[in-house]
Amino acid sequence: MAQLDGLSGVTSIGGDFYIQYNLSIADLNGLLTLEAVGGKLVIQGNAALGACEGIAPLLGATVPRRGGTSGVGGNQTIVSGNRAGCNSVEEVLASYSGQALTRPSYCAASSTITLISQDQVDGFVTTYGDCDATPYGLTIDSNTITQVNGLSNLVTIKGDLKLYSSQLSDISGLSNLTTIEGDLRVGDGSEGTALTNLDALSNVTTLGGLWLFGNDQLENIDGLSQVTTITGDVLIGSSSTAQANDRLVQLDGLSGVTSIGGDFYLQYNPSIADLNGLLALETVGGKLVIQGNAALGACEGIAPLLGYDGSETWWCKWCWW
Repeated sequence: MAQLDGLSGVTSIGGDFYIQYNLSIADLNGLLTLEAVGGKLVIQGNAALGACEGIAPLLGATVPRRGGTSGVGGNQTIVSGNRAGCNSVEEVLASYSGQALTRPSYCAASSTITLISQDQVDGFVTTYGDCDATPYGLTIDSNTITQVNGLSNLVTIKGDLKLYSSQLSDISGLSNLTTIEGDLRVGDGSEGTALTNLDALSNVTTLGGLWLFGNDQLENIDGLSQVTTITGDVLIGSSSTAQANDRLVQLDGLSGVTSIGGDFYLQYNPSIADLNGLLALETVGGKLVIQGNAALGACEGIAPLLGYDGSETWWCKWCWW
């Protein structure tokens, strides 16, 4: 079950209302007319549910037909254990201001979609429907997969996008993507891909994280230039030189990023010579580790991040001189 539109005419529920542990429900748009619940309201553990605007009026959102008062009469309201955006009453209320609610065309899946052959990629629409959004993540995991043209309808990945095929050289089939809510992971740590760039992702504006491991032919990530915020981790290379991105020479594709919510690791990439592409970066929520990059001698791009204010007397509290 992917939606509750069959309840779109219901304005009142006299007793308790529980929505729990349904794997495929992604939104509550069908509950927008619900004004009152006489008992408890519990919305919990629905792994795909990240759009709860449909119950915002019920919870007290100030909209024309309600005056900002909760319509839940019971002594307990629980909104938790769902996807981000639907994990508290406060998150739900913040998400809604009276806007018209829309719904992507979701693929028919109750967990991460994993494609392990070129035939599965090519037959994606036949298997999962004529859809533009995955309710969970998407994994490409087979060295027989060279291109992803069968995924050309996709606009949104509501999870991680993992590209783990060492022969994958063409991702133009992902050129309609605008949103990757989880991580973009290119290379699985044991081997990378055959990609030389990420230009096909030039329409992506929302990105949850970025992992690049062992991509020997990757020269640039300029295709990510529309991204301004990364909420999770950025891991480019690792402490193992086998996971280096040998031909990656610059990070200009991150030139629009002002904030990284998690850790930022840049390790053992032998060709990166400067960090000019990071000049706009203002905050890193977790650890910052830049080490073992043999050609890297120009780190001025992260000086503002480290506290440089442009003055001649600036002192870096993170630096050892």
